[in-house]
Amino acid sequence: MKDVRPIIAKNLAFFRKEKGLTQAELAEKLNYSDKAVSRWEHGDTLPDINILYSLCEFYGITMDILLDDETDKKEILKQNNKHIIINKIMIMIMSGIAVLLAAVVIFVYFISTKDIYYWQVFVWTVPATCVFLMVSGKNITNAVLKLTLNSIFIWGTLAAIFVQLLPNNSWYIFLIGIPLQFVASIWFVLKKLK
Repeated sequence: MKDVRPIIAKNLAFFRKEKGLTQAELAEKLNYSDKAVSRWEHGDTLPDINILYSLCEFYGITMDILLDDETDKKEILKQNNKHIIINKIMIMIMSGIAVLLAAVVIFVYFISTKDIYYWQVFVWTVPATCVFLMVSGKNITNAVLKLTLNSIFIWGTLAAIFVQLLPNNSWYIFLIGIPLQFVASIWFVLKKLK
């Protein structure tokens, strides 16, 4: 019978390093000691099946990949990352559609029950969609996308306030957006420098 401990140990160390974690950081996430993680990765002991399952979920792999010594692990991670990105994009798109659907429902409600043509609700969908996209895509790593969402949120919110609450001659509300845009841009530059 083949001894799978060295294979599992090697794969556990590989996937931990690919996640960019130290043994201590992984141990903290699992509520174990870093010594236990070290013993797993050296093949001295194996984690119980529940921990192995949790590790597979955490790394986005299946148990057979953890037991496999021949498959190219980097290619598996690349494909898993592609699926994760696609899932995140789909969640963001669905969030945007949910906001638009809510706006349509509100619009239809006001027209059908109160005979009010409340078109302003569609202007409010712009900042609301940005909020949903920022929350649903909270792990977005693309700084340009974050800056774009923040900018659209700033100017969309000001436009919605202008359309909804202020008289037509109060365009000066948009002056508030200038310093806010500077702050968002400076924040973007500072994040890029890190």
